[in-house]
Amino acid sequence: MLPDVIELNRVLEPFLPTLFRLAARGHWIQERRPVRSQRYAHIHTSHIPPAVAEELTLIASCNTEGEIQLELISESRGVSYTLRNYPEICEFVALVEQLEPGRTWNGLYFQASASLPTSSQSGKFRFLRLTDGVVLTFTAAEWSSLKNLLSAAWAAPSLEAIREELTLAYGEL
Repeated sequence: MLPDVIELNRVLEPFLPTLFRLAARGHWIQERRPVRSQRYAHIHTSHIPPAVAEELTLIASCNTEGEIQLELISESRGVSYTLRNYPEICEFVALVEQLEPGRTWNGLYFQASASLPTSSQSGKFRFLRLTDGVVLTFTAAEWSSLKNLLSAAWAAPSLEAIREELTLAYGEL
């Protein structure tokens, strides 16, 4: 038994971040909208420099609602591929980090596969965005470059504050 609401708040205080994230996650599942306070409606960030590796460029930006957008550009192929919301980007980052030759990925936003290399050709990595049907294919070397590029960009200090806010807004546990 707790004597009053003040004591209840004191007891619950260490658990409030987790409880908020659970509530935000439930809101995301039910409404498909992140929880955003009016106070944090506009996140201002410093310049986010583009990341470049081999023939790939990754440009990260933040819109006025604080949502991250990533644009992957391959000049040699003439392709610009944009990821527009945090949950999609999180799945894409996980896909690129975890997909191995001989394996498949069946996610909420993406399906992917990686073929094993043969004596005549190297393995191929393919992913499909389910919302628009766009398929991109990479060689093992290109996939490795993408993996390094994405890992470095995602861990950049310039994205850290934005990502921290988005983990709260989407209820990431």
